[in-house]
Amino acid sequence: SDGRFSLRAGPSGGLAPPMDESSSDSSLDGEGVMTSVFTKATCASTNFFDPWVLRKHNGKSIISIRFDTEEEARAALQKAWHTRILFDPAGGMVEVRPGTFDVRSRVHLEILRRHALRKESNIQVFAQQWTLGMHLWGGVSWEALPSEDRAAARFEAAWGSRVLFDPAGLPCRCATGRFDPRGAGVAAILQVHRQRAHRSSANAVLGDLDKGRAPFIPRTANEGPSIMGMLVKRVWPILSTRAMMSRFMQGSICYFDAETNEVQGRVALTIDDAPCRLGKQNSLVRDVMRILREYDAKATFMVMGRFVTGNEDDLVALLRDGHELGNHGLVDRPYHKDGEGEFEQAVEECSSRIRALQQAAGVPEEVRWFRAPHGRMSATMARVLQSHGLSNVMCDTYA
Repeated sequence: SDGRFSLRAGPSGGLAPPMDESSSDSSLDGEGVMTSVFTKATCASTNFFDPWVLRKHNGKSIISIRFDTEEEARAALQKAWHTRILFDPAGGMVEVRPGTFDVRSRVHLEILRRHALRKESNIQVFAQQWTLGMHLWGGVSWEALPSEDRAAARFEAAWGSRVLFDPAGLPCRCATGRFDPRGAGVAAILQVHRQRAHRSSANAVLGDLDKGRAPFIPRTANEGPSIMGMLVKRVWPILSTRAMMSRFMQGSICYFDAETNEVQGRVALTIDDAPCRLGKQNSLVRDVMRILREYDAKATFMVMGRFVTGNEDDLVALLRDGHELGNHGLVDRPYHKDGEGEFEQAVEECSSRIRALQQAAGVPEEVRWFRAPHGRMSATMARVLQSHGLSNVMCDTYA
């Protein structure tokens, strides 16, 4: 209630129960310092080991950054300009440096020394509190908030990639920061939260993003336009003519010509990455279905096969409401570099899950459409799709 909190790791780096006021180390709390704990460096496995730790005091809070190697740690020590102490894996102080412009460096060094006595290790989401996970400068930090209103306000004020967790530990909001174009920060936060990693960084999750093991969260409009986004916005109208799209997407459907298909005054509405990449509790399928029903509109939902589990009821409801499901692969990643066998397995598994949903909904079991994730196609993919009677349907207008 007074805004203070403690961090503690359970056995093997697991989540420990909240510390009672009587058992917590209140010596640091008396300094009025709020502690932010960052994790950094690549997670090679779940075999936890003690890292090198750089602790800095920025005048308001303590920042702890963990590194797997001494080389990385010393490089960060050289670059930092706040008051800082470098600790080896055994917890010993290796080097102490006062801040360049820190007039209270002696006080801050003492706070850092006392802070090190806590010997904190892994960090996890705070139990029974609103928690904001943030990814800044290559590390993940956690902040506990006393109420939903304050948590929402802090989420809006933060500018890096971030995920807001409710008191039950479920992610309820997420955003990719303007300097994180690939969304690796959000994936890193979610990985640490799921205890898949002792520590995680943007570089550590890029491989998982490429393989679809971590969800890709695009940047939202209120994060401001990226340089690449502004460039694409200017160039895309020039390059995305129907003639160009037909040339680069051979064998794919990007539009229907009124002269040859007698289609006029109609729009095909498609929605990708259905049903939800962050679990059923964050799914908006029912809300989208309500809006579509209000306007008597039907849509084709491009389904990621791995997202089906736990969302079967919502997807069956979509089918019964007259909507259609298309194949969008198993996970949110490009398949254009896959071999024929690997890609075919992904297509077959996703189509199989869609047909099971169609059977449950009592509608014809037929999968007609495929949409290449990230818009990446290859000749190998085209051959597989043709053999399975699927048409790759792209688009000439993006929402």
